[in-house]
Amino acid sequence: MKSLTYFLLLTVFAAEKVLGATFSFDAAPVTTCEPTPNGICEPVYEYRVYDVTDGNAELVATSPTPNFVANYPAETGVQICFVATAYNGLESAPTYEVCVTPEVARPLAPSQLEVSFY
Repeated sequence: MKSLTYFLLLTVFAAEKVLGATFSFDAAPVTTCEPTPNGICEPVYEYRVYDVTDGNAELVATSPTPNFVANYPAETGVQICFVATAYNGLESAPTYEVCVTPEVARPLAPSQLEVSFY
């Protein structure tokens, strides 16, 4: 008696929510301060990223470096907007808004398909 056994692994995912989306934030390093009389420019020791999508600034992530990766919940197909600030004991003005719309990416093809005959 012959039988056919096969192994095929496919994952199909179509979701509304990306619960732990990974965002890469890259801000320009800040090394200067606003000119003020008798002002001392302390070094920046923290960069902050805020979600400003709904008009309120919600802190998303902080980092001692201007380039970092952070997880943040996002919904596919829905635009989300961010701003960044520098902090040295005082917080800078925010950057301009940067908006992205997360989308579900098509998965790569399975790397293997095994077919066995018995």
